[in-house]
Amino acid sequence: MTERLLTAEEVQQFLGVDQAELDWLVQSKKIPCFKIGGTYLRYPKDQVAAYKAVQKKKIQRVSWQGRTLDFWRYNGFYLISTGLLILVLYFALQ
Repeated sequence: MTERLLTAEEVQQFLGVDQAELDWLVQSKKIPCFKIGGTYLRYPKDQVAAYKAVQKKKIQRVSWQGRTLDFWRYNGFYLISTGLLILVLYFALQ
């Protein structure tokens, strides 16, 4: 049985990556490739699909506690500063 080989453009479209990221995946040996004719790279479709499936499984849903913690971590200073400014203005204008 012959396995289907993909071109670099087809792999980029299939994975949704650009050329630089595809080069990095090949250099880090996350996706195997074959040289045909010395310069033309081809990628085995089944192994590219397996890589994509593994990457999908790595994406995890973040709990509401995690989202709340991130919200306060990145916006806490602004919220506290705004609250203090409102308090100062409230007491200053009375």
